[in-house]
Amino acid sequence: MCPKNEETLFIKRALDLGKRFWSLRRFIETGEDPEIVEQRELKEEISIIGKTAKTLGTWCHFNTIFGDILLLSLEVIIDNTLIMRPGDVAVGVDLFPPDKQPGRAFIHHDTTINIYKKYEKKQFF
Repeated sequence: MCPKNEETLFIKRALDLGKRFWSLRRFIETGEDPEIVEQRELKEEISIIGKTAKTLGTWCHFNTIFGDILLLSLEVIIDNTLIMRPGDVAVGVDLFPPDKQPGRAFIHHDTTINIYKKYEKKQFF
């Protein structure tokens, strides 16, 4: 989750899984460090640098392609959004306000957004 002011960063996917839909996610391979992956993926996907602020939550989700997957929700601080541009796995990148967020590629993005809202308002589980 990459908030900037009152908006959230979304990437329009170029890959078959979720192609042409907007996404929050980055995929981490077994053994990778989530914070390093987040920084690398932002650089590769949209040419910006981010810094992980905190882990918002973790949960499991059954996926018909990969089976059970572990989801990590991180808050990442991004600075210079003026240089954002899609890389080879994205066809678009933009910031959206809460009331105009796009259709998402994956249902669990709603969970990530709701977790972030609770942290933002200090309303923990």
